[in-house]
Order: sequence, then C-alpha cells, then structure tokens
Amino acid sequence: MNTAQRQNLSQVFREEALEQLDQLNQSILQLEQAPPTAELLESILRTAHSLKGGAKLVGAASIEKVTHSFESMMVEIREGRLTVFREAIDTVLDSIDCIRNELGGIEHQPGRDPDTIAGKLLNLAARGAETPDFGATFPKISEGTSEFLTESQKSSLLVGRKNGNKVYSVLWTVNLATF
Repeated sequence: MNTAQRQNLSQVFREEALEQLDQLNQSILQLEQAPPTAELLESILRTAHSLKGGAKLVGAASIEKVTHSFESMMVEIREGRLTVFREAIDTVLDSIDCIRNELGGIEHQPGRDPDTIAGKLLNLAARGAETPDFGATFPKISEGTSEFLTESQKSSLLVGRKNGNKVYSVLWTVNLATF
C-alpha cells in the first residue's frame, strides 16, 4: 500500500471512528437511563468491535487497546457478571473521550491517557469476573516488575492469573554497542 492509500485509509477510519463514537455515546447514555437490554448491549459490542478492527487495520494501537478493554468490560455486563453503575458509565464515557482525543491528536489530561483508561476498564471487567478491585496495589506482581508496567498491563496480568493462566516475568538486557 502506498502513502496516498494509507492516508486515505486513515482518513476513512477517522471518519467512521467518529461516527462509531457518537453511536457508542448515545448507547451509553441509554444504558445510563434504563436497565440494559440484550439488544442494546449487542449493539454496543458490535460497534466497539468494529472500531477495534478499524484501529488494528490502520495501526492505531492505543485505540485498539482501549476498545479491546472496553469490550472486555461490556462482555461482563452482557453476561450478567457486572452491573451497570456510575463508575462503569463514567469510565466508558472517559474511554470515548480518550479515543476522540487520540483521533484528533489532542493531548490527554492526566489520568485519561489510553493506558490508564484501558487499565480502569480491565479493572472493572475483572470485578465482573469476581476478582477484587485491584486499586493502586498489585501484591502478586513483584515490585521490580510492577514499576515498569502500565496500569493496563498490570490489570491484564492479574486478570490472566484469575483465569488460571501462568504469568512469567522475562528480563531482557540489550547491549546497544553490539545490537
């Protein structure tokens, strides 16, 4: 794919993503007003999945990460393991704002960057999987490892452990003189 094609694809993605974000925003506001219906939740998940796929196609990794985490939380709601509550609504609305900022190249406010938002969404999803709120402490992740991970990565590790996956730490040292 040449540069012009890539730019065109990115522009189409941006336009579609903004429409999808408007649709998600309206759906979340409906979710806030009344108990969720299966139809509404499926619509939200379909829209988020399309947004995630488009992000992957154009290499927008931060948008893909946020929408993947968004989907994880919404699945927990759809499956009845997580109820809709104020913090969930606020975090979802923050994720929509975060993606809009990414699309517009706008700098994020502190605590509203893609990694932080994705971590909050995964924490909420983990609550639905009957995992306690991880909060700011991650006792099962060694302190040396924890300081190098984003909130999203920490949450992913802990959700993985909860689901019975083995998690390993690997330390890579690169000698730049010989690399």
